[in-house]
Amino acid sequence: MRGFLLAFLLVFSALKADDFLEEFNEKAPTNLNHPMQDLNAIQGSFFNKNRSTMSNTLNIDYFQGQTYKIRLRYAMATLLFFSKPISDFVLGDKVGFDAKVLESNDHILLIKPLQIGVDSNISVIDSEGKIFSFYVFSTTFTSSKHPNLQVFIEDKNYYSNAFMKPKKENTTENVTENTLENANKPLKETKATEETKEKKKKRL
Repeated sequence: MRGFLLAFLLVFSALKADDFLEEFNEKAPTNLNHPMQDLNAIQGSFFNKNRSTMSNTLNIDYFQGQTYKIRLRYAMATLLFFSKPISDFVLGDKVGFDAKVLESNDHILLIKPLQIGVDSNISVIDSEGKIFSFYVFSTTFTSSKHPNLQVFIEDKNYYSNAFMKPKKENTTENVTENTLENANKPLKETKATEETKEKKKKRL
C-alpha cells in the first residue's frame, strides 16, 4: 500500500510539472528565442580623451530672476540638488519629460526626458519660497556634448541681483552753477548771451 502511494505521488508530481512548463512557455515572450542584438546606441562623448570625471556635473550659483540651461539625455536621468527642501515644482511639458522629488530626499529633484529632441521649462519652489527657473532640452546618444547628469544649485547669492545699485553716470563732481544753468537754457539764448559779453569787452 505504501509503495502504491509513493508511485501515485510521483506520477502526480510529473503531471503537474508538465502543466507548469507548458504554461510558462505560453507566457514567455517570443523574442527570447531570437539572438541578442547590438543597438549601437553608446554615446561616444563619454569615451573622448578630453572628458574628465566632472564633465557631466554642472554647478550653478543661482541669482534671482535668471533662467539656466540644462542639457538632458534620452535614456538617462538627471538629478538636481537644492540647498533647501523642495516645496513644489511646475513642469511645462509632462509628455516629453518626467520629473519628481525623491521620497528619500526632498532636496533632490529627478528629471528624465521621455522623447528625443524636445525642450521645455521647469520652475522649482523651495521651502523658503525661492523660485528657480530652468530651460531643459533632450539630446540622444549621437550628441557630441556631455549631458548634465548632476546639477548642484547654490542659493547663497539668490537675492544679490535684487539689491544691485544702478551704475552712476560719468559726471564731474565739481560742476559750476553757470554750467548747469547754460545746460538747461535753449541754444539760441546761450549764444545771444555770449555775443553780448564779447561786445562789452570790445567797448572796454
